[in-house]
Amino acid sequence: MEIALIILAAGFLIFLAHLFSALFDKVRIPDVLMLVVIGLLVGPVTGLVSPEDLGEVGYVFAMITLIIILFESGLGLSFSALRESMGRGTRLTVINFIASLAVVVPLSVLILEMSVLEGFVLGSILGGISSAIVIPIVSKLPLKEGSRTALILESAFSDVLCIVFALGFIQAFEYHAVRPTVILGTAIAAVLLAAVIGAIAAFFWASVLNRVRQLQNSIFF
Repeated sequence: MEIALIILAAGFLIFLAHLFSALFDKVRIPDVLMLVVIGLLVGPVTGLVSPEDLGEVGYVFAMITLIIILFESGLGLSFSALRESMGRGTRLTVINFIASLAVVVPLSVLILEMSVLEGFVLGSILGGISSAIVIPIVSKLPLKEGSRTALILESAFSDVLCIVFALGFIQAFEYHAVRPTVILGTAIAAVLLAAVIGAIAAFFWASVLNRVRQLQNSIFF
């Protein structure tokens, strides 16, 4: 019976996702926000579902969802828009990340009574803008292509900064010493490696995408 309820709940959430997406065009309330509210209600508020109930499936499903969202957003970008918006997206990412650190670190020290290094760890974790939230909302807003591309790039770049700097500050917390060169070097290496992998994957998909679209059930594929 539990399996039946799980399948029923998953189908109901998919139906709600399509319903909220249709309502967005009329009421301008982000569909992602409504789904987040449902998640809060069935999770922390009522306790019907806990992270332990999802197990490894929840983590894998979250990663697959993020990959699909980023892939779909990348298909809608053009090289001209990327070239024009790369600088704005980078500046926006750096400014927002530094501003988040400037707010979170003092609050975590004064209110949560953390150490400064612990505050930087928390600030790095909270300093990013989730791609899973930003991209679906931005794709439906009446924005210029340059502004939309800049926001998409910012959400993607901020995820990288969150991971790299959070791991760097955690390492500094373990060794009781901040190593700016190590953190900066790790960040640059991570961005370069991601760029190389992304470029190889982009050329691969550019060559096979038209062939994939000719396959039966290509959307599901």
